[in-house]
Amino acid sequence: MSFKALLAAAVLPLGGLHGQAPDPADLYAWFRADAGVSLDGNGFVTRWANQAATGTPADRDLDRVDGVPTTATWDTTTGGTASVISLNGASALWAAVGNFGGVSGDRSVAVYLHLNGTGDGYLFDGSTNSGMTRAHVAAGNWEVGIQASGNGGNPDPVTTTIVPNDWQLHIFSFQDLAVLTRVTHHVDGVLVGSHDLTETNPHSGFIVGGDVGAGRHLDVDIAECLVYPTLVDAATRADLQAYLDGKWGNLVPPPPPPAPPLDPSLLYAWYRGNTGVGTNASGAVLSWDNQATTGSPATRDLNRIFGNPRAKALQLGDGSFTEVIRFDGSSALWQTSGSWGELNDDRSYVFHLRLNDTTDGFLFDGSTNTGMTRACVAAGEWQAGIQPPPISNTGNPDPATDSAVPNAWQTHVFTYDLNGTQFDITHFVEGTQVGSHTIGIDDPHRGFIMGANVQGANHLHVDVAEAIVYDRVLDATERAEVEAHLAAEWDGLTEFAMSYEGEAVGQTARTVPVIGIHDVAHLRLDTIGDLDPVHLTGLTFNLNGTTDLADIAEARLYASANDPVFTPGTAPIATFTPPLTGSLTFSGSQPLASGANRIWVAVVLDAGAPFGNLVDAEILDFTIDGPQAGTVTPAVTAPPGELTVGDAIFRNVIRKRGDDGVHTYRIPGLATTNAGTLIAVFDNRNSGSGDLPGNVDVGVMRSTDGGITWDPMQVIMDYDASEPGSSGNGVGDPAVLVDRATGRIWVAALWSFGNNGWTGSGPGLDPADTGQFVLNYSDDDGLTWSEPVSITPDTKDPAWRLFFQGPGKGFTMRDGTLIFPSQFKDSGGIPHSNFIWSTDHGATWGVADPPVPGGVPQTTEAQMVELNDGSLLISMRNHDAQKKRAWSIYSWDPATETIADGTWSPLWYDQNDPTVMASVDRHSSVLDGHPYNVLLFANPDNPGGRSKMTIRVSTDEGQTWAYSRKIDDRPAAYSCLTVLDNGDIGLFYETGNSGAYETITFVRVPLEWIVGRDDTDGDGMLDFYEDTNGLDKNDPADAHTDLDRDGFSNLDEHDASTRANDASSNFRGWIAEVDGTPAFHWTTVPRRHYTLEESTDLEHWSPVPGYEGIPASGTSMSAEITIGPELSRYFLRARKD
Repeated sequence: MSFKALLAAAVLPLGGLHGQAPDPADLYAWFRADAGVSLDGNGFVTRWANQAATGTPADRDLDRVDGVPTTATWDTTTGGTASVISLNGASALWAAVGNFGGVSGDRSVAVYLHLNGTGDGYLFDGSTNSGMTRAHVAAGNWEVGIQASGNGGNPDPVTTTIVPNDWQLHIFSFQDLAVLTRVTHHVDGVLVGSHDLTETNPHSGFIVGGDVGAGRHLDVDIAECLVYPTLVDAATRADLQAYLDGKWGNLVPPPPPPAPPLDPSLLYAWYRGNTGVGTNASGAVLSWDNQATTGSPATRDLNRIFGNPRAKALQLGDGSFTEVIRFDGSSALWQTSGSWGELNDDRSYVFHLRLNDTTDGFLFDGSTNTGMTRACVAAGEWQAGIQPPPISNTGNPDPATDSAVPNAWQTHVFTYDLNGTQFDITHFVEGTQVGSHTIGIDDPHRGFIMGANVQGANHLHVDVAEAIVYDRVLDATERAEVEAHLAAEWDGLTEFAMSYEGEAVGQTARTVPVIGIHDVAHLRLDTIGDLDPVHLTGLTFNLNGTTDLADIAEARLYASANDPVFTPGTAPIATFTPPLTGSLTFSGSQPLASGANRIWVAVVLDAGAPFGNLVDAEILDFTIDGPQAGTVTPAVTAPPGELTVGDAIFRNVIRKRGDDGVHTYRIPGLATTNAGTLIAVFDNRNSGSGDLPGNVDVGVMRSTDGGITWDPMQVIMDYDASEPGSSGNGVGDPAVLVDRATGRIWVAALWSFGNNGWTGSGPGLDPADTGQFVLNYSDDDGLTWSEPVSITPDTKDPAWRLFFQGPGKGFTMRDGTLIFPSQFKDSGGIPHSNFIWSTDHGATWGVADPPVPGGVPQTTEAQMVELNDGSLLISMRNHDAQKKRAWSIYSWDPATETIADGTWSPLWYDQNDPTVMASVDRHSSVLDGHPYNVLLFANPDNPGGRSKMTIRVSTDEGQTWAYSRKIDDRPAAYSCLTVLDNGDIGLFYETGNSGAYETITFVRVPLEWIVGRDDTDGDGMLDFYEDTNGLDKNDPADAHTDLDRDGFSNLDEHDASTRANDASSNFRGWIAEVDGTPAFHWTTVPRRHYTLEESTDLEHWSPVPGYEGIPASGTSMSAEITIGPELSRYFLRARKD
């Protein structure tokens, strides 16, 4: 009820003072919607009889009709109904001057009215050009005046702005001042305008809803219209206001009639947010089922998914609850053309939606490049069109139709009308046509994707309540019907206040490695609603069931929303350090999101946690605020499930399809910097999964904790994709290299301006002709990066069609030479592997000849490693049919030759390979102080396809690979190895559940995970150590002998990680001065950790502050000795941790 209606209801009991009906004898004419209205058989008004009692009343009836005036039934706030006269903007009621007569001198017209919109039109006028006293709406304003004969088209003075869609009393008074007429305009008793006119013509005849000659009709509902032969004074105005408000002020619009239900047999596809939506426990959409009944309905279900579309709860205007589908700007639902089918002729698409912002993105598209009918938002505007193949046309703009309006529910109708070989495309928003254009393309629509383009990229941030596809163009009647259906079905959609729905405690039993952050248990808190979020204010848990609390270095609490997978990439909401006994309590204010929230109890294990020990937790209770504030004890506080510390892989999904709006991540590269930071590089394939050319950038992520957590992604190479003729201006296939002497991190990539990728690049050196071999670098451990620079002019043979990097990684030789594996296509288009090198830290680069100059077999993507003799081992992707890796060694005589003089050994073929990029790296070398020589090789160990990622170990410099272990059974493709600063092996590789290109995942394992921890003879030495140090793993007695006769038993050397078969390799200490200061020195093995301890009696030892757990980077360490004068004896020792 409006404020005016409330006011009228409040004053009605005072009717003795105000609210008396006018006296008919005081009025020249009086037209009441509740009296004297005559209708024909169609319900159209034919006469509106005058109720005044002056003159001959019937002569003043409005008995002439323009158009089809009708009555409209309004509800009242008291539960009844009332009828008013409805003039629809194309109709009027009037009387001729010969009957109605004229009113000269002072006069007033009062009208109780409801403007139905803002369109121009006349409320009243004289019905002859000699008596044009009138009031009308023009350009959003009321105009009131008198015009002389022949001037009907002139404007009148403005009095006030209009107020549409509200009942108001307007009183227009015309005062005769002899040579002037003074006009006043009151609205609901308030004077809103006054002006003087030179015209003094009378009011002759009367027309309501139009003007005297031009038919300029007003869309208005009228309850009463009164014509006074006098001015209306203040008292009469007040009395009239009270009377009309009391009689008509309680009118409210009736509810719209129920929309006719849609007939599913007339629809091609129909998706409803409140029907047929399959979700998982976290509300993520798994399928959106088609509700139409044509064809084979189930084949048109949208059950293929990008990202994480979600079912979102909203409230309707009647207070009930419903759901819509939220596409978050990185998600989509789709179906293949083979299942969904195709539309070859006319078609229409109807959506009831809300844009959550105006960021670019696609509402819908075909799911194949031969059927790209689509609509999208671009640069703040809606676009609708069709694009022909090939797939590269997906980036072309379509014609704009209308501005995109965020945060408002709207019904959009897109019609595609085929006329010969072109389509007429029309876009309607909320029933109004906002755009129309013709395109000279007659391609079909094949398949369907909602929320993204044909490539599953360029996602739209939108809520969709309902989507309907027709195999025809909707006419005006069908459009009105579906718009009415959607308006009724989704009336009043809005967010609502959050409420708490329930909780559950969950645990998953599994074996975990010592490294990492591991979730032990989680509390799931279900909520619904977005406004006024509920907060978790407290939580109590314990670690009961844990074998030994000393195994836990830290306990942490993490919070996540609508994600059933624990990913500790964000900061914990609480951290607990030993002692971890008893109950542990969190107090704070953690906001909850609508849906399934999880509070994770996680642990960081102590490095010495024994295999086989258990870690468990119990969530005792929690507190929340909000409407259901209080403390809650879960029904089950400790469900079955615990962690077992063991020989498990540490696994972390670093990038998955859809992250940061990127379609696909590919081509992993990985390196460990001098600071121990992991640098991961990869392709950001923004618009699709295909290779260059395309909109591709190089991304990088850093980890400073050994791959457990990662910094946000940076884009470190990105050329302008919008540059004309650039075909996306992509740069990709990265490789990464760390200069061990300077610490500089290099990244190499291929830049394709235009079609200059693998298939399109040609001879020459210019970016317009050939792909560019580009480099950039970081001098601050990967925090910032230089702009890329092309080395193509300095390295490429102009006759070659293409020359670029590995991909994967490069490395630094022991003499400081930088190596990047590379590849080229010769003048005939035959591919070859080779490499580039730099002996001046990247200032200049040399190019090596290929191992296979004749190109048989063809080899491409390669990785390399330096052997102990200074030669270079290359492992190449081999394109012949035998499905084996191709290997060769590049060598030269350092006494008489340089790297430029090297030659290649004959090829050999070894290790299963499904013709894919693979990775090789050095783990350890006796030349660097390690107890053995170990090379690593990783690839999919499946000649029949890209799956079964496996790591192999060679202890004879790559001649054989005696040890191997499978990392993953699932699909897998490209990979890159690195060795962490503690000796663990890191692998960054492409993998996924249904395809190899769904994620790039990082795994980390110790060397022992591959070579084993077996001790066959039980002598305390691992079999792998005995095999690589000339010992007998079947003879327990050799533990206490001294193979190299250096004074240390073989077992002592095993425990110290020194070599049992090399007398120069042992663990010993000595004192020597450094710059005149005595220092304690001891031998070390790289990547091992050491603690320096002190004692005064050789019995009680304590760590020297600042010398605990120091990692070794070389073969010795030292510490200055400071002995206080009070000490008579002082001892130091080094201990390998």
